[in-house]
Amino acid sequence: MGFHYQKKQRLKILRNNKLNITNFDLRFLRRFFLLIKYSKNKMADIVETNHNNPEDFYKSLKEKLESQHNFPEEYLFKFIVPGDSEKITEILRVFDGLKYTLSNRESSKGKYTSVSLQCFVMDADQVIDIYQKVAKIENVMML
Repeated sequence: MGFHYQKKQRLKILRNNKLNITNFDLRFLRRFFLLIKYSKNKMADIVETNHNNPEDFYKSLKEKLESQHNFPEEYLFKFIVPGDSEKITEILRVFDGLKYTLSNRESSKGKYTSVSLQCFVMDADQVIDIYQKVAKIENVMML
């Protein structure tokens, strides 16, 4: 796959998530798309699929999670948020009552922060529930 095709795919994903791509530091995001590509949990297959509606997406996600993971287990959630600590706090509220390890890293200009949460989950439904709750938070990109 050529570089220009990959760039178009990244921009398409950003537009589909209704994010203002003109404000994004694409060098920062490129690292995370590479992480998706080489991720052990193979989330790239899930991100690159096309679905007509959210129900189809979450049904496909559940099938792939169940086939690629042995629940219960530690699951890695990754998000990119604007350099706003309120967004990180909103994400952490979703994880209230769950056992997790948090790590975050700011972009070189400090505009964005990557948030990684290693969380113990019981099943694919719990993973999907967390993704659905985080999806309601504005300007958060889920990886």
